Amino acid sequence: MKVADRLKAVFLLATLKHKRGGGEFSHTETLSELVIECLRDHDVKSEIIRLVDYDIKPGIKLNMGKGDEWPGIVKKILAADILVFATPIWWGNQSSLMQRAIERLEELHNELRET
Repeated sequence: MKVADRLKAVFLLATLKHKRGGGEFSHTETLSELVIECLRDHDVKSEIIRLVDYDIKPGIKLNMGKGDEWPGIVKKILAADILVFATPIWWGNQSSLMQRAIERLEELHNELRET
């Protein structure tokens, strides 16, 4: 398979823990890295997007204005063949960061379902 033909995976990592180097261990990030290793065996190029590291404004539009970093994330999502929602579970629900990402994907709902 040529490099240009490789599948691309994007992991939306919704851990609430800050950078691993800061001493906070994230089970969700570790699990994501394990899945990435498995995907690598199948020649899939992967990228983890740590949502906690971005300023993602609340809302349901693709661009919520000045300082919103979601539009850059959307470009990576649309360029991917595989999208993984990697979230811890708190009280039976996904993390607040994952909920925000889901809400921000609302405007792309139909486009994503067609691909």
